[in-house]
Amino acid sequence: MNMLTQGWLIAALLVLVIGQTVLNSRRLRALQRKLGEQTSQVDTLNQRLKATLDALPDLMFEMDLNGRYLDFHSPRTELLAATPADFLGKTLAEVMPAEVASICLSALQEAQQNGHSQGKQFELKLPDGPHWFELSVARKASNAGSAPTFIVLSREITERKQAKQKAERLSRLYAALSQCNQAIVRCNSEDELFPMLCRDAVNFGGMKMAWIGVLDPADQLIKPVASYGPGTDYLARITLSADPAVPEGQGPSGIALREDKPFWCQDFQNDPATRRWRQQGAQFGWGSSAAVPLHRKGQTIGLLTVYASVKNAFDDAAQQLMQEMAMDISFALDRFVDEAQRIVTIDALRDSEERYRKAFKTSPDAINITRMADGLYLDVNRGFERLTGWTADEVVGKTSTAINIWHDPADRM
Repeated sequence: MNMLTQGWLIAALLVLVIGQTVLNSRRLRALQRKLGEQTSQVDTLNQRLKATLDALPDLMFEMDLNGRYLDFHSPRTELLAATPADFLGKTLAEVMPAEVASICLSALQEAQQNGHSQGKQFELKLPDGPHWFELSVARKASNAGSAPTFIVLSREITERKQAKQKAERLSRLYAALSQCNQAIVRCNSEDELFPMLCRDAVNFGGMKMAWIGVLDPADQLIKPVASYGPGTDYLARITLSADPAVPEGQGPSGIALREDKPFWCQDFQNDPATRRWRQQGAQFGWGSSAAVPLHRKGQTIGLLTVYASVKNAFDDAAQQLMQEMAMDISFALDRFVDEAQRIVTIDALRDSEERYRKAFKTSPDAINITRMADGLYLDVNRGFERLTGWTADEVVGKTSTAINIWHDPADRM
């Protein structure tokens, strides 16, 4: 092969190599463009997925059957009991209160058996206060032989729960008011009524404890006369007063009596007026309280105090019901006074009548009682019987002319 032929072969090979290189370059650029388009599509899908997940109002977790946190997503980190760094890889028992962990684990077990679980609720105390959550759990598809995992949605339902609790509290207060009115109809004294009212406030009104105190005007002390519910023993160990000059008079009871208006304590552990009694409040679970004055014939004589287990238990509707109850009780106290006065009046009248009858019957003078219209004898005394010779049985119900008791008409004058 001569040099010319070799030159042409080399040139042809170079052309082939260059052509293949150009072709490969074009293919590479096409692949790069396609990869870029696919990457952009994946990024778009990821962004859409993230936007969708971020729009969910729920906390979303991935867990195994033992309650171990495998993954987490939610923009609402303020609803977490711990930071993701603190709970990922740990179990519910290690992160949550025992009662909450138990509820969540039961939801996982139910989802393992049925494929899903819905509606289990729990309360969790967070830095800004207690929150309520509702669980929705679904078993995640997995390869055969691999351990099951679950998607857990935890929805914050505090407002819904509070609205339901409010409706339930009002329903119980209506029931207590109804029982109060029934007790007022049945009872005839404060000693009979007051214990029944305290019992009904707890059993029907849903209160933790209730007591009624009466003000002693002599020393301004408030003396409990009836109580019901856990914590009543503490009433015997404390002093309560309406005197503003003493510490015992700075509490809700003293203020309510002194100002003659209800005192609504919506946060028992933080209200300045309950500072002296916070230990008892924490011990017996008092979240809020109400002290409502009672009246007798327009005078403030005492108060009804009730304790609820939650804060802010006495909203406008509850306050209205409590004041209506106090008005009904005050009406009953007025009725007791009226009834006592009526009995005193009747007894006095009976005594007066008895004294008159005794004087009438035993007078030595002849006395008779006749009807003005026709002179009919209504009664005569012994003096009349001695003077006329006629007995009471013979003349009562008759006129003197009918029985001709006076032989000389002039004697009738």
